[in-house]
Amino acid sequence: MSSGGAEPLKLVAQQGGGDAVSEAYIQSLVHEHPACLPIAEIDAMFSGPVPICTELNTPAGPIDNFMVTPSGLPVLVECKLWRNPEARREVVSQILDYAKELSRWSSSDVQREVSHRLKRDGNPLLDMVRAVDPEIDEQQFNDALTANLRRGRFLLLIVGDGIREGRRRSSASARRLTDPATKLAVISTRNIETVMSTKLNIMVGSPPAPIGTPPKPEFT
Repeated sequence: MSSGGAEPLKLVAQQGGGDAVSEAYIQSLVHEHPACLPIAEIDAMFSGPVPICTELNTPAGPIDNFMVTPSGLPVLVECKLWRNPEARREVVSQILDYAKELSRWSSSDVQREVSHRLKRDGNPLLDMVRAVDPEIDEQQFNDALTANLRRGRFLLLIVGDGIREGRRRSSASARRLTDPATKLAVISTRNIETVMSTKLNIMVGSPPAPIGTPPKPEFT
């Protein structure tokens, strides 16, 4: 990591076997290093999201990672291990449920739940976004966030330690289930050694590529 931000890093072989990666590890990686996510390849409109918190509570359950761009676009991340049978069955419907619940929210609802999760008074959501872009106008940001929530304009990311045929089928099903304004992608964390030597490869709707070969992305 340079002083100017994240840099692409060379893929390395995973060490320690299948148990070397946990869902908590992936969640922490995404929160601490969001620039590792290939968001610009999915939809450049969602580039540069600010990590706000993990385990944001909703009526559908806690969102693993909640981020928002300075322009008020929400990014939701669900972290799963594909070897987990429950994940293979439920991961897509789970993140869609989160988006459905948030589509009923306004910016004030997000602010309330973020403040509760972080145990901070005031408006920590706006504070964190302004730390990235000090010129943010509060009213414009709140209006944009509310509008995007109500329109279902989300980026939904499923991040895990591999991809299975079932996930490709689930991604295809999600194309039929999600609002046209919603983007959904599956991202693989194959070949992890450490947080600082990880590159997350986009793996949406196409067969796994050989190690070191960039897979051809397809997005919903």
